[in-house]
Amino acid sequence: MKIIRSRKSIIAVFLAVIIMFGGVTVYADRIVQPVPQRIESEDGSRVFIFNPLAEVNYPAMGVYYNTEPLELIYEINLSSMAFESDFIFSTNFQYFVFIPTVVGGSQALDRDGTALKFYRNGVLLRSYMISDLVESMDTIMFSASLAYWHDWASRSFDSTNNIFTVTTNDHLKYVFDITSGELIENERLIHAPPSAWAAEQVVAAISADLVPPNLGSQFTQPITRAEFAALAVALFEVMTGEEIAGRMEFNDTTDINVQKMGYLGVVTGVGGGYFNPNNKVTREEAAVMISRLVYAIQNHLIFILPTPGLLHPSESFLDYTLISSWAVRNVSWVHGMGIIRGIDNNLFAPKDPFTREQSIVTIYRLMSFLSAWVR
Repeated sequence: MKIIRSRKSIIAVFLAVIIMFGGVTVYADRIVQPVPQRIESEDGSRVFIFNPLAEVNYPAMGVYYNTEPLELIYEINLSSMAFESDFIFSTNFQYFVFIPTVVGGSQALDRDGTALKFYRNGVLLRSYMISDLVESMDTIMFSASLAYWHDWASRSFDSTNNIFTVTTNDHLKYVFDITSGELIENERLIHAPPSAWAAEQVVAAISADLVPPNLGSQFTQPITRAEFAALAVALFEVMTGEEIAGRMEFNDTTDINVQKMGYLGVVTGVGGGYFNPNNKVTREEAAVMISRLVYAIQNHLIFILPTPGLLHPSESFLDYTLISSWAVRNVSWVHGMGIIRGIDNNLFAPKDPFTREQSIVTIYRLMSFLSAWVR
């Protein structure tokens, strides 16, 4: 009898083990396994493959030749907390920057605590903590605990000039040499606030995502044609909720904002396929581009604007004779709508340069004006 009971106990234990193992297997089968991500280089010659967030394993990360089967060029092990958005690559993946998600200021989710890593062909060149960068700032009107590396205003990888630029929403700009990972420039972008008359609307425009990071400083300086195009793109894409798909190319610039606005007809070239991106915008030129921008937005969203009782500039400004004939109607329209106003002493000053703060305020006024008519 004891032998029989012993056998039954052994069988019971054996069955329990089988059931337990089976349950674990079924449970394991329900776990969603990480799916490898694939990012191709611009020229299509290489592909970067890594496994996303996993519970226990480090992702297998490497750059491969884009052939079948893929041939591994180099492999690198990083923290399991890695996402596709954490990587910024040069054109052919020779250089890349790894930017792990950061929380609580200096505490990075990357296991070795770094907030920024530069690689060349998979070899680590240089790494930084957020505190390494912030503490080197001359102005300490900034708390490291408020620095979130994934709270960028912008970041760009310039393979031609071998630089990587980061501009944060806290208006801190960093420029690195991607061949060495060395920090070659850092500055606080807002050196001085806007003029008193413009300050409230400039802040509102920044909050509305209408101001690119590179225009968040030196507000009283003249705005360039390329910079004005960037403001126009920001307004169009914020209001329509869509990125401008088309491009018009010019011989003297590859600025994507210029290409987008050229495609929409908001900006035009100066002849011979040239744009002169660094030329200053005059007040009458701004009036013309604003009028075209209104038409582009209206044509895209399809809404009807009121027809203002337009006055000829001769009835509004003492210097109306200085306004170019090709800009008279546009000046009348933007002035009649209250979008671009005159300056002191009842003047329009059509040939004067348009400043950054004037441009930002104008774009913000235009958004407020159009928003009342968009359904």
